[in-house]
Amino acid sequence: FFCYMCFIVMCGGANSTATQQWGLPNGVGAVILTACVIATAIFGLDGILNALGKIGPLIIVIILLVSVMSGVKGIGNFTANLKQVDSGDLKLAQVGNGNPLLSGFSYGGFVILWFAAFLGEVGAKNKLKEVNYGMLLSTVFIMGTAVLASIALICYIGETGHADIPALVLANSISPILAQALAIIIFCGIYTTSVPLLWTGVGKVAKEGTQKYKLLTVIGGVVGCVIACFLPYKGLVNVLYGMNGYLGFILVGFMLVYDIRTRMSKTKLHSKMATAEHAIA
Repeated sequence: FFCYMCFIVMCGGANSTATQQWGLPNGVGAVILTACVIATAIFGLDGILNALGKIGPLIIVIILLVSVMSGVKGIGNFTANLKQVDSGDLKLAQVGNGNPLLSGFSYGGFVILWFAAFLGEVGAKNKLKEVNYGMLLSTVFIMGTAVLASIALICYIGETGHADIPALVLANSISPILAQALAIIIFCGIYTTSVPLLWTGVGKVAKEGTQKYKLLTVIGGVVGCVIACFLPYKGLVNVLYGMNGYLGFILVGFMLVYDIRTRMSKTKLHSKMATAEHAIA
């Protein structure tokens, strides 16, 4: 269910990208994305998906460059714009209603839900030390990029605050050509993300390759597309991502309890074994 809701948000993102950057009518971007995702999920066009899947790091690098360039260019507006954001005059929809702790809990929980299956696979194939180093470096790099992007967005909050895809606003302020390239890369990135989301959601209720699977893939794709066309993208992000984020944070709590109980059980077991060995000796 979580994966399918994220697929709906992806449809909204594709729709907003096509409308904002290329001026296409509402719905065109979502329809194009949905058609490509359904075709890939049914016919298994893994070669295309794997090739385009490598653009993920490219998106992060470009967003980082755009954020740094925009932040440097508009840093003089940062303090005044930050006060304007805090005043509430802009009426920006925020997860947590402006509470930074609730917003942080939601974001952290959402990331846990999003990457839970992926991290499990990584942990099974790699050494714990390597996984920990990878998680540390990726967390620092992604959060650093997020902080720089937030600063850049605030520097141009008058323009970015009302845009569905604010990164495109920043890119357009630097170079229209850069914005066009970024829009294409974002659209491809949305596609590579949407395929496994729809595939995973449908795969929970139908076996891949069966007629039921194909039918549910088409129905699920069309329904998600329709929802994305008629509901505002910002609303989808704030409601669906925010709600899933809180659920994810609750999951983190259960994970911590499980880890603590497991560690306590191991400690008791080692203590009993040591006592038994001492008695035998």
